[in-house]
Order: sequence, then structure tokens, then C-alpha cells
Amino acid sequence: MHTFAILLIVTVIPRKYVNGRYNGRQGCELMLNVRSPAVQEHAVVKPLKHSYLSGLATIPTKVVSSGGTSHLPRPYAMVPAEDQERSTLSSILDSREHWWISRYLQQLQRIPPVTGLYLMSSTITALLAWMVNDNYPFDIMQFDMNLIKKGEAWRLVTPFLLFGPLWLSHIFMAQSVALYMSSVEISYCAKPEKFVELLLFGMASISAYGVAESLTGRGDMTMMSAAYHLHTYMLYYWSRINEGSVVNCFDLFNLPAEAVPMLFMLQNYLLYREFYVADIAALGAAYFYFYFLSDTAAVWPMRLLQNGFFKGLYQRYNNEISR
Repeated sequence: MHTFAILLIVTVIPRKYVNGRYNGRQGCELMLNVRSPAVQEHAVVKPLKHSYLSGLATIPTKVVSSGGTSHLPRPYAMVPAEDQERSTLSSILDSREHWWISRYLQQLQRIPPVTGLYLMSSTITALLAWMVNDNYPFDIMQFDMNLIKKGEAWRLVTPFLLFGPLWLSHIFMAQSVALYMSSVEISYCAKPEKFVELLLFGMASISAYGVAESLTGRGDMTMMSAAYHLHTYMLYYWSRINEGSVVNCFDLFNLPAEAVPMLFMLQNYLLYREFYVADIAALGAAYFYFYFLSDTAAVWPMRLLQNGFFKGLYQRYNNEISR
């Protein structure tokens, strides 16, 4: 066994040049000078991946010589790493984060699975309608109580995919859903089955109200705008889990998070002169779930999602929160 006296001199150089290399926008690198009779090398700790953690440094997990082979005694030798980091889409976007398109694509990468599937299904549906149906929703996806009575039960679900024609209304709706629904889903990353339960509870509540409205002869307005009411439902739930936070609205004024759903409803009234009683029903359903069901165990079908592939999709969000 060899005896080594190792002196680690750690120099933190933020956002400048490190050993002749530009450090970029990702934080800092740690240069560790390792002095021993056998080792005269530099160990480099790569910059942290996430820019909001750029000011933090961690103990290196790998000590590698420039030749790729450790000169430390075998009991203390660490696993060699590759000299060059493989290029991935995330690393490319991180290195170009000053481009607006990079920031936009990074936000798309952050959309969690269920919200992403919901947005993708809605967008594909709208795109197909634009291509072959004159940008009008397919009849097979619209709510029709008479056809539902004949067995076409999918019409209770498909209206939630209709954000409107593939133009500004669809884009604004998709952007808002991506912001608020994604936030709620990520908050359930440790128990994703509860988010699925929350989503299905909202859809079932709004569909039940829409069916009751249709059966009483008050029309089909609720189910014609079912996606909008589901968004109101999610927005209220988001406001409850972020209660106490302050939200900047249009860079004009600040508002408590719990007041955002009311602002959203007021905005639609001012722009379209429309007020939906179904929005009140959606708020009531979200209120009920938050106060009476959010802390309970998931119902039996949802428990099947507690393990396996589905829960693994949320591992990266759990890792970020646990840091």
C-alpha cells in the first residue's frame, strides 16, 4: 500500500475562464489540484446541469487523470469517466439558453406525461380538423345527448379535447393548460396516481353537470366548452396548493394566487360578455376534491399506477425536488 498526502485546493471561478476554457452560462467549475508523488493531475467537476443551482458546488464523484486511468491505490480508485460529455438535446438547449426558441423548447421538455398527452391529443385533433374538416371540430367528437343515449358514450369525454379552432384560441388555451395543469401534475410527482384521480374527478363532475343541463332542456353549452371548464377546475386547484403566493399579472399588477381563477373568469366576461354557471360548478368540484379527497388514498383503479413504468416517468421531477 502506498501512502499519499493529498492536498485539495478548490478554486471556484464563476462564469469566467477555467483552465483556458470558457465556463459558459451554467455556473462554475471546480478545479482541484491533486498533489502527490504519484498524481500530478487536475480533477474537474462538471458544471451543474440546472442553471438555478449554478451557485452550488458538490463533492466530486469522480477523480480522473488526463490519461483516463486513476493512479490512486486500488481501494480508493474511482471509476474513470469519459473525457468528453456526450451531446444531448438538453445540453444543447442549456448551452443556447439565451435563444428564445431554446427557452421555449426547454419549457416543452418540462411538461409532465399526462399533461403532455392531453395537449398532444388536443393539438393533433385540431390539426386533423384543420386539414380535412375546414378547421371545424369533427362531429364524432362533439357532445350530443341523443347519440349518447344510443350508446356513443365517448362523447362524454372527447369534448374535453376541443380547445377551439387551430388558431389563437387554441394556442392561448394550450399555453394556459401547459402552465397551470403542468404545475399541479408536478406537485403530485411522488403520487402521480392521485393526479390522474384529480383529473378524472374533474372530468366526471363537469360531464355530470353537462348531462343534467342537457336533460333539463337548458342546452349543451357546458359540454361545448368542456375543456375551458376543466381548465377552470385545474386553475382553482392550482390556486389552493399555491395559496399565499403572489402572481404577477401581465406585468401590470400583483395578485394573490387564490384570486387568479376569479380574474380568469372576469377576463372572459369582459372579453366575450359570457358568464358560465358551469364555471361555478367546476370551482365547487375542485373545492370539494381539495378539502375532502386530496389527502386520501387513491381509489382502487388508480392504485394500479403506483408502481412500475408510469411512476418511473416522474423520477426526474422527484430528483429535482429532493436536491
